[in-house]
Amino acid sequence: MSRLPELRTRRLILRPLRGEDSEAIARLCGQEFEVVRWLTSMAWPYEEGSAEAFTARAMTCDPVEEAAVFAITLGGVFIGIMAIDAPGELAEAAGCPTIGYWLGRPFQGFGYAGEAAEAALDWAFAAHGCPAVAARVFEENAASRALLRARLPAGSHHRALCKGTGPQGAQHRRAAGWQGLPPAQGSSLMGAAESSGKWQGLPLATPRLTLRPARAADAADLVTLAGDIEVSRTLARVPHPYTAEHAQAWLQAAMDGTDLTVINLVIDRNDAFIGAITFRELHASPLIGYWLGRPFWGQGLMSEALKAALGWFFAVTDHEALEAEVMTGNAASLAALRRLGFRETGTGTCASLATGTAAASIRTRLERARFLESSDA
Repeated sequence: MSRLPELRTRRLILRPLRGEDSEAIARLCGQEFEVVRWLTSMAWPYEEGSAEAFTARAMTCDPVEEAAVFAITLGGVFIGIMAIDAPGELAEAAGCPTIGYWLGRPFQGFGYAGEAAEAALDWAFAAHGCPAVAARVFEENAASRALLRARLPAGSHHRALCKGTGPQGAQHRRAAGWQGLPPAQGSSLMGAAESSGKWQGLPLATPRLTLRPARAADAADLVTLAGDIEVSRTLARVPHPYTAEHAQAWLQAAMDGTDLTVINLVIDRNDAFIGAITFRELHASPLIGYWLGRPFWGQGLMSEALKAALGWFFAVTDHEALEAEVMTGNAASLAALRRLGFRETGTGTCASLATGTAAASIRTRLERARFLESSDA
């Protein structure tokens, strides 16, 4: 049996499915009608265990003789599926392999599907040695139709009735099909991210957390957690004592959608504020800062949040690197940065507003390429 390769793009990694992907498939697709409604192979309402069955079946398929099913990942986070079925899946284009795909709703609208499709199509034309690739999409799915027109520009079109999913279950809807040729040599298929402000792509879910914009209701938790001197003494910009006025000022700034030089993300667990991640100096050389409330230390939550935040940052910005500075006594923070690929670049001095003192610090840097290489290891 052939072995499915790993495909890399500027922002994404397409890799073979893993057993643990079934949870994300159920959450992002199986239980989300606005995703399922465009697919021909998913039942609605979601049937318990169907994601596990799909994953198990896909993992045993020969990628050339049966189906190549790629997990689309962003910074190591599963965001969707890209599949190439062997020739014969579509009767009206029996000699062509067929492309199909879906993305979770939080990741739609940023060009990820087009970027993943470009890589998958390159693989399909090479692996199958075929002159064309086929696709089918519901006529009312304008976004997918536009993607196919861009990625299979020289194709012939046809129409047919296709079994899909509606609010009351299976139904037949009119579909448009493509039988497309490879793009012209040298043409660019990179999907440009559609800008929707500084919060594009959020909220972002990880196995245990949600990264989201701040909200006024976070004030009480923010005062409690940031008011702990064991937290604030390792931070440059957090005073002690930390008052309700401090929290209100931070939240007001964090919720400001107009200042594009700073982005503050809330780390949320079970719909409660537990920490924050900040990207600063986005107009120049960006820096990242972060903290987690003490009750949540020692559980790997900060590393989980940082990995997702870094994947999001490199996906929605054009920055090629990111810097961080940590006080030398903060061993846990430095260890988290090293695990994510940050390299030490020098030393300095960092002042703590909470203690009114200065401490030696270590400066670190992470390049986009290094993060993408290590994030899916």
